[in-house]
Amino acid sequence: MKLFIITCIKEHQKAAAEILRQAGIGVFSASPISGFRSDTSTDLLDSWYASGNASFDAVVLFAFTPFEQANKAFALVEAYNSNNEGNFPLRAFILNVEQTNYTV
Repeated sequence: MKLFIITCIKEHQKAAAEILRQAGIGVFSASPISGFRSDTSTDLLDSWYASGNASFDAVVLFAFTPFEQANKAFALVEAYNSNNEGNFPLRAFILNVEQTNYTV
């Protein structure tokens, strides 16, 4: 089992949800978040929790899903980003779930 995560600006939430649907992920959660961007560093680790000048309404979508669906969703995110250039690409992550009492 994997934890599949997408972060994006609020304006891209429908596109992110559609990607999950296309990947066969019918059950997921979404939560609003505030994103911050600091252009002082290009190193992701340096700016991950940055409190820069710009703030964005964002959303995180996540689902516990089998590897095959997570992998398909990841590929769909990459395709979406390559077809929709801009400053706010969808960010996708696949994490291992080591233990759970929930089955998919």
